[in-house]
Amino acid sequence: MPGRAYEFDDSEKRGTFMRQQGMCAHCKTLLFAKNKGEWLICRSSPDVERGFAHHVVPNQVGGGFSPNRTWMMSSINCVYLCHECHSEVAHSGDFRRGIILNPEYYPYSHGLNEAAHREWAKILKQISLPVWDDVQLRAKAERGT
Repeated sequence: MPGRAYEFDDSEKRGTFMRQQGMCAHCKTLLFAKNKGEWLICRSSPDVERGFAHHVVPNQVGGGFSPNRTWMMSSINCVYLCHECHSEVAHSGDFRRGIILNPEYYPYSHGLNEAAHREWAKILKQISLPVWDDVQLRAKAERGT
């Protein structure tokens, strides 16, 4: 697996993009336009045109690859952000540990479907608990406590 342990493949990115109805998960900016009823979806590059596939639970906190954490490279952990929102999130974060924002930061994770967004946020928080437990254990070990 080149690069980071939990990269998104093209089908996960495409599924996320469609789930969000082509809009930024944070600010609702349309990332792409429709052409004859079809979304003009990204090429295989992770930084596509005006949108970026972003890990809600940062890739950096997952540690090495684990079969128990494949959800970290699935659409449940992915949101598409416009360039401006991605810059704000990525550049204000600690790149070693990754910036930590609650799923509520991405109110358009499911386009305009608020109920689906709330359910997604609830599930993501629940499945990510073991990751955050591990982060705390690693931090304690680094401090020697």
